[in-house]
Amino acid sequence: AGWAPARRFERVHERLALPGLGRGPRYELLVTLGALGVVRLEPRTLAVGRDAMDPVTSTAKRVLGIGDALTLERRAQELADGVGVPFAALDLAFFNLDRTDEQRATQGARVTADPRRRAAIEAALGLD
Repeated sequence: AGWAPARRFERVHERLALPGLGRGPRYELLVTLGALGVVRLEPRTLAVGRDAMDPVTSTAKRVLGIGDALTLERRAQELADGVGVPFAALDLAFFNLDRTDEQRATQGARVTADPRRRAAIEAALGLD
């Protein structure tokens, strides 16, 4: 009960590592449970694992320019903090990066990005 929501997220994600339940579904389950207030959980990690086929892990390595898990996690935290987005939004952005509009996961959102926030993110990534 004394764990911070971010630590709880990491530990529960780690302990849910069951055959057939990969990083993506576990991550999404915990983000959803936290957002609904079922359990106090807050992602502050991408929870990268050994699955080289995981789209978030491979995209994060490409975007953040590093394959080392510890450095990758640190850079992801710095990016999320630097542009002011929730960490789960960064995970979703990495998931959607190479997808077409029809393939994108929106998690039910129907709004478009705030142009100022988008500009800040593009500047942080050196895309402006």
